[in-house]
Amino acid sequence: MGSDHSLKAAELRSVDSRGRLSPHSNLGNQLSSYAELSNQEFIVAFEADMVPGESFHHADHVRLAFAYLSEYPALEALEKFSTALRRYATARGKPQRYHDSTG
Repeated sequence: MGSDHSLKAAELRSVDSRGRLSPHSNLGNQLSSYAELSNQEFIVAFEADMVPGESFHHADHVRLAFAYLSEYPALEALEKFSTALRRYATARGKPQRYHDSTG
């Protein structure tokens, strides 16, 4: 991958103990590529709304679910994943895109 992607991945690695991006990060508003990010970096980028909607496809959705399950206990992962997806869909003006079996 190009050096621009490597720089963005390196900047994402500067997260605080709660997994939040450093306030001193020079990272732009959104990532154009996140294939090389670790699970935690991908979660942080997604929660920071840095993953463009037009590049978030089914495989990315599955990877995000795997990332949450790899980083958190199952019930916590489910809660965090659901909350993040709901926020992501709403931020793009498409709250109807998020649905789950609990209501």
